[in-house]
Amino acid sequence: MDVNGDYEPSNCRWITNQEQQYNKRTNIFAEYNGESHPLKFWARKFGIPYTTLRTWFKNGMTIEEIRTKYQSQKAGI
Repeated sequence: MDVNGDYEPSNCRWITNQEQQYNKRTNIFAEYNGESHPLKFWARKFGIPYTTLRTWFKNGMTIEEIRTKYQSQKAGI
């Protein structure tokens, strides 16, 4: 909970493996609708392949732009 705190019961909690993966320092975070989450979270939430989302994000697109573009391509528009 507090990374600088002591390792003791009041500073520990059980979380799922998926939550733990979101805590890695190597994650890339993005904001969407006022919420900040790792790209893997947004990929899972919107059903976009992670590699696609990451590439487009690194090329300067926002999560909203990525979501719109992916849905358009998937629909064949």
